Amino acid sequence: MSAILEVSDLRCSISGQPVVESVTFSVPATGITAVLGRNGVGKTSTLRGILGLIHRRGEVRLAGERIDTLPTHRIVKRGVGYVPEDREVFAKLTVAENLALAERQRNPRREFVAELFPDLVNRRDQMAGTLSGGQQQMVS
Repeated sequence: MSAILEVSDLRCSISGQPVVESVTFSVPATGITAVLGRNGVGKTSTLRGILGLIHRRGEVRLAGERIDTLPTHRIVKRGVGYVPEDREVFAKLTVAENLALAERQRNPRREFVAELFPDLVNRRDQMAGTLSGGQQQMVS
């Protein structure tokens, strides 16, 4: 099965200090992939490096195309993103309003989001700040 994301020898640094050293992995085009590890081992820094949010070296390919030379906004336009653990939602907006703010395409994939997070469909008119932590993470 071909990989949708390939990371090869990724090295990241923040203010000149290495935070990720020689990470290589691939993500298959289907299924679920998880990044696991203890606190402080570089999981978030790896994801931020893939997106170009921190200084990086190495090779990152999305659907076979190199993206490590692109600025972050171009990578995001190709559909790459991550949800930070702090789950910052707009508490005084509804679930639907929060999700609308995240739409990046002319034809958003609302059905796909509803399929991934069916609990949010029933809560679309609920204020995001009243959701449980896990539900806020889904919105985020």
